[in-house]
Amino acid sequence: MASDRDRNEPDYVPPAPPESLVPMTVTPEVISIAQKMKKDAEKKLKTNFTTFTPLHYIKEGEADYCIRVKVDNDQLIDVSGKYVAGSVMRVKAKHVTEHDRMTI
Repeated sequence: MASDRDRNEPDYVPPAPPESLVPMTVTPEVISIAQKMKKDAEKKLKTNFTTFTPLHYIKEGEADYCIRVKVDNDQLIDVSGKYVAGSVMRVKAKHVTEHDRMTI
């Protein structure tokens, strides 16, 4: 019996976080992506964070993220980069205030 599905199509594709340039509350998947970006963010900002709590994110296309994270001493940082096939690439990080606009 023939199937309508392509032979190479996976049985299950997890839902991707919605795309939006309007900040949205983080999902478990976005929290995981932020954790994968943490080490690169610490390296770029020359520090180690004991607090690293993702709050909001924006997403453009399939892979470009900017995630606002609360870090030590209630400071905020934006961590951005590409997330492709379970890996993060081209991670950038900068200190921000709650009034700064999130950008990718």
